[in-house]
Amino acid sequence: MRSAKSLVGVDIGSRNLRVAQLAFGRRGLEVVAAGHIPTPQGAVDHGHLVEVEAVAEALRSLCAEVGVTARHAVTAVGGPLVIVRQIEVPRVKPSQLRQLIATEARRHLPDAVRESALDYQILGPAPGEAGRQEVMLVAAQRALVEARLAVLLRAGLEPVAVDIEPYVHAYALVGLHPDPARREGRLLTVALGAQHTEVTLLQRGLVVLTRSLPSGGEQWTQALAEALHLDEREAEQLKCTASLAVPEPLPVGREIVPPESSLNFLPPTAGAETNEGFMMAPEETEGSASATSPLSSDTLGEPSPSEVSEPFPQPSVESVLGGLVDGLAQEITRTLDAYRAQQPESDPPLAVDQVVLTGGGACLSGLDAYLQEVLELPVAVAAPLVEWGEDGVPLPPEVQADLPAYTLVFGLAGRQNVVR
Repeated sequence: MRSAKSLVGVDIGSRNLRVAQLAFGRRGLEVVAAGHIPTPQGAVDHGHLVEVEAVAEALRSLCAEVGVTARHAVTAVGGPLVIVRQIEVPRVKPSQLRQLIATEARRHLPDAVRESALDYQILGPAPGEAGRQEVMLVAAQRALVEARLAVLLRAGLEPVAVDIEPYVHAYALVGLHPDPARREGRLLTVALGAQHTEVTLLQRGLVVLTRSLPSGGEQWTQALAEALHLDEREAEQLKCTASLAVPEPLPVGREIVPPESSLNFLPPTAGAETNEGFMMAPEETEGSASATSPLSSDTLGEPSPSEVSEPFPQPSVESVLGGLVDGLAQEITRTLDAYRAQQPESDPPLAVDQVVLTGGGACLSGLDAYLQEVLELPVAVAAPLVEWGEDGVPLPPEVQADLPAYTLVFGLAGRQNVVR
């Protein structure tokens, strides 16, 4: 049976629960089933599964609703609770490498190892270091992994693996892509989730840098609600129907400065000092009103028309979203600059071939064109299946309309041979 060779990919998000089952047919990858439903409210919070039973029941219902026939499942973890770090280790036999990685992990991540599940990916020989190799070390909190395994089991599925989100995106956007050029260049993926954003640099299909930003679509909705004095439901609707206009080019030498307050992409750093300022009384001069004198219209006089302040204009949806995207662009630039600073001076300058947007936030109209103008890099919205040459595959309308958000789950379902 075809389903025996298939995997069901399961994306357990804080806002939505997605599943997809793919199979290799005569035309290549074919969609067997795909769909999503809202995650039970409060069941997932910043990657933590708070209500395992509620998520499992929702997953069981979703699989039945969309016609999933596979029993083997794979899911993923990501976000700030997953640590990804590049290290160098001696070149040893494969049978010795896992033990060596565990030893190195205790040295590089002493506080995280005891409560973490470890994994790694070999990147290649260390530059200028004979007998050594570069390895990407991954540590995920064991509680996160075990909770996801429990959800799959209670939903009646047989877990095959719990993968790492940046690696699944790499597989979906490079490994399954039909264009060989994708496997030779550098790709920057920006996965815009509900509660965090993952920025990952891929080189020849390998993850060489990943950074999790603790802000996502929910924070954007909250910023809109605060700026426009709306409730969150109204703000969410506005965000989903808004369209960003391409910003005017900045004058030469001028940097992007995101707006202050809650419109920043990232929340203020904990413990950061703020200066609210004080209103100081003016010094008294002869003939001036005393600090103890009563203030009246006779004392102050009538204000002139030029002294009457205009009401502060309410910002538009587009201006608020534009400020948030400017903040995102600044974080992307900082990420690339930090990576460049770590590279040997002898290496050629780092050039990114394309920025690819994934996740539910990538569906914001005009986001790709806006970021392309600000970053001065080619930017595209991910279109899994279409990019894989499967544009003839029928998809449910709700999936087609939300295709970038299915990048992760299609990448999971496309892994027919997962080794973890």
